[in-house]
Amino acid sequence: VLVPNLVWNANHGWATVGHTAANADWSAFGLHIQETLAFAGAQFGVFGPILMGAFIVRVALVRRDRPTAPELFLRAFSLPVLILMVVQSGISRAHANWAAVSYVAGTVLVVGWLERTGRDRLVKASILLHLAVFLAFTLTFAGSLRVPLPAKVTIFGSTVEPARALDIFHQMRGWRSLSALALGRMARMPPGTSLAAEDREVMAELDYYTRFRSFPLVMATGSGPPGNQYELARAADAKTGAHALLVSRGENRTDIFARFDDHKLLEEWTVRAGPGRLRYYYVSELTGFRGDR
Repeated sequence: VLVPNLVWNANHGWATVGHTAANADWSAFGLHIQETLAFAGAQFGVFGPILMGAFIVRVALVRRDRPTAPELFLRAFSLPVLILMVVQSGISRAHANWAAVSYVAGTVLVVGWLERTGRDRLVKASILLHLAVFLAFTLTFAGSLRVPLPAKVTIFGSTVEPARALDIFHQMRGWRSLSALALGRMARMPPGTSLAAEDREVMAELDYYTRFRSFPLVMATGSGPPGNQYELARAADAKTGAHALLVSRGENRTDIFARFDDHKLLEEWTVRAGPGRLRYYYVSELTGFRGDR
């Protein structure tokens, strides 16, 4: 099963290993209690508060209520991954969804146990809760549900902006505006100019919002092996990098600039990404791609 994957990675600079290592970010190795608590708390949102609570209780009652053979099988596919992600969050970082794979088996385990012990009402309550949250989420996203919030509140001496703190969609905002700026600038560039990004998130959003483009969209990379699919399959080369417009989050991407004959900062863009959130981008003109030589 693993051999084809290993062969492919060996022929592509161990791209999967590099990508996983970058996500794990062990360069920030240490003890991060706050990150662990935040990750653990987020799991009640990922799995659901009722099911997550039941999962913890089921694991804790291992001696009082011995797990059946099917339950042991399901625990083997849920608990180890969850523990691993908790440890990862403590030594570096971990996004809440990284443990989601645990809850495929975990759901079957918990629901089966609740049904077996006559607590099926909790299952029904969990379903109703999830449907209610989904409805509220959908209405909020559609703009049909608006909850008035104070501009600022003080909690334990710290000032918090509720609209900013509770904006769960901030990562989805601003991309259409960024793409409009990119398209507008590309319309003023000479024919044959490529649009380039140096960040996979920016690349993905530009790929979608400029999907009807008539110019190449490429990934500007530094030295080293590819860190994601875009760097592997759509990296700038001698043709697409002959003249490119780079949209970057960092102003001094010397690792990228070193791979071109010349670079010039053209503009700086500020994009609003929700209440109290701004993203800053630097737009540079790159000419003469020469790679690592």
